[in-house]
Amino acid sequence: MKDFIEKLKDRKTLLICPNVFKNRVLEYLFQEKEVFDIKFIDLNEYKKNILFDYDLNAVRYLNSKYGLSISNAREILENLYFVEDKRYGVKKLDDLVTYKTELEQEGLLIHNRLFDRFLEGRDIVIAGYGEPDKFTEGIVKGEIIPYEETKKIYKINTFEDIEAELEYVYNSISDLIRNGTDINKIHVLNAGSDYEAYISRFNTYYGFVIDQGNNEKLIGTSLAKNFLDKIDSSDKQTIYEDLLAMENDLADKLINIINRYTGYDLKDVKEFVIDDLKNTGVSSGSFNNVVSCDDLFTPFDKDDHVFLIGFNEQFPRFKTDTEYISNSLRPLLNMSTIEEENELIRKNVRGYLSSIDNLHISWCEKSPFRKYNQCNLYISEECEYRKIDKGSYEYCDEVNRLKYAYMQDRLQKYGRSDDDYGLLHKEYGDNDYLTYSNVFKGLNDEQIDQFNNVKLSYTPMNDFYLCQFRYYLDYVMKIGDNSGNFNTRVGNICHEVLKDLYEDKDFDFERSWDRAFKNEEDRLVEGEKLFENESEEFF
Repeated sequence: MKDFIEKLKDRKTLLICPNVFKNRVLEYLFQEKEVFDIKFIDLNEYKKNILFDYDLNAVRYLNSKYGLSISNAREILENLYFVEDKRYGVKKLDDLVTYKTELEQEGLLIHNRLFDRFLEGRDIVIAGYGEPDKFTEGIVKGEIIPYEETKKIYKINTFEDIEAELEYVYNSISDLIRNGTDINKIHVLNAGSDYEAYISRFNTYYGFVIDQGNNEKLIGTSLAKNFLDKIDSSDKQTIYEDLLAMENDLADKLINIINRYTGYDLKDVKEFVIDDLKNTGVSSGSFNNVVSCDDLFTPFDKDDHVFLIGFNEQFPRFKTDTEYISNSLRPLLNMSTIEEENELIRKNVRGYLSSIDNLHISWCEKSPFRKYNQCNLYISEECEYRKIDKGSYEYCDEVNRLKYAYMQDRLQKYGRSDDDYGLLHKEYGDNDYLTYSNVFKGLNDEQIDQFNNVKLSYTPMNDFYLCQFRYYLDYVMKIGDNSGNFNTRVGNICHEVLKDLYEDKDFDFERSWDRAFKNEEDRLVEGEKLFENESEEFF
């Protein structure tokens, strides 16, 4: 980072870089107490400012006029950047030109007329992306800082399965921490979905945590499910005020989504709101004193230790010819072909990895669900593979007990005794093997606090009595489908009337009944009927 920063000294710079790269630059300047004249922007922002941007109105236009789904409309809009205002003689490309022309005429493409003034007098530097593709080269005129590869021999540890690979990684991290390495200087790369459950489990075994971040989306939370229900029965202001009173991060995220639809009734844009919920993450914040899981091309310092796991044929992620603009059409648009982009990916990843001084690479042959092949990023002469058959027993008692339980399973089921079985049997005895206690062990403080917010009525209590799993699905996960449920609708109407009876001093049965009945009708989605048959209507 120091060498890169020195290149920007005494210059007015516009630095086009990923957000993680920007943060590292700012951290370095803060630590060194340096002041540089740098403005930051990422490549996507730059593209939208130099060419055009779009908002909800453009998506709705394509959705309503052409019947495109939200995702398809956004895919179309993202591909408009590549076409010029001319006819190509190819239907797919000419359709893109038509969309672009119509959106321009409707004033739905947003142009930043002041962006040239923002660029005035600044040197443009592009860093953190490696060498760019043809499209990027065409829109960005500036100094490109590539990843320059240093030739190395890479030592790669190989394991039979993910569990053995992660045990080795955790043990290696334990050694680093024990020898004085700051835990914040230890990082993990390529911790994909295959590794998530294993990392979560190993975090409970060791005295440190590998922080995977939070990949949960807002739509999966109970608050978001309640929010969607309220869209059908409450006005926007009421929903907004209810969320405002909650004063928590999830409520704030929902408020931000509501604010995107100023001037719209939420019922009219519910499909768009759902799409936003699907694409909004539930951030748990960043933590100190943990091993972080980082993205590829994150810049590291010379004293950082980086564990690249899952170094198999799926790393790095190469592109395939499945994008909207197919490989055969790319030359017409002066775009890099899939093969050219993949060669750039290979070159940039090789250069990036060669810049990491303390790189620990590992891969495993299989998981419970698939087998893996070796990564082809390097040729055999560039690699030294070391097969590690078993881990050490000196690091973690919980892992030792787990491995011993596997050995006990193999001995009982298949009559096979592992080499270390006697050693572990001497240490752990029966290891509570095949024993289970269902004695209630009490609740912790967090679980007790949850009960303070529980609201019970006869129906959920009866459901819990009949089937606890049904209660969990309906009232905790909230995945029950109550549409078309006559008993539920009658119950809703009766509850509202009874509520009015006890709260309304001027209670009038007919007025209350009519209002409750209308509220239930308003909850119906398009095409849904309040009554499924004549007997329900008569009742």
